[in-house]
Amino acid sequence: MMDYNSYNFGCLITSILMLIIVSLKFWEINLCFILLLAAIFSIIWRSIKIMKGKNNIEKDNNHNHSLKNPFFILDFCFATLGFLCVLFSKQINKKFIFLTILIIILSWMLNFVSNFNFSKKSMYDSKIKNKIINTSQTIHFCGHCYVILIIFITFYLNIY
Repeated sequence: MMDYNSYNFGCLITSILMLIIVSLKFWEINLCFILLLAAIFSIIWRSIKIMKGKNNIEKDNNHNHSLKNPFFILDFCFATLGFLCVLFSKQINKKFIFLTILIIILSWMLNFVSNFNFSKKSMYDSKIKNKIINTSQTIHFCGHCYVILIIFITFYLNIY
């Protein structure tokens, strides 16, 4: 299970790796500019989350407060646009993309469910909520790693 800091640091590292491996294959990847922007905005958003800390990003213990942050919105929009561009591109196997999208959707569903099912009064409920959030973060991080793996397999090993 990943806590807030290890999750954001892990996602930052995978975003930097994505920026590097996509940059090195700039001329070979269709719509590469969108993927580069997605990596850059992810790096910015994760860096902000790490620098400001959990208490400033998730005000009043509301981890969905960060959804209003403009850097989150840019990160989310370009990640979604990147998925759509790759989905309609003929360069990457669609099974890889659908699996990645399912992983990310599962992590987001767990993240949002954790806000609605628990009262703030019970210590037991708080522990369960934290486990769900940490599980969500771990799954999301696995999605980041899987994207790196897909790009590497497709463009560096030429398997697709």
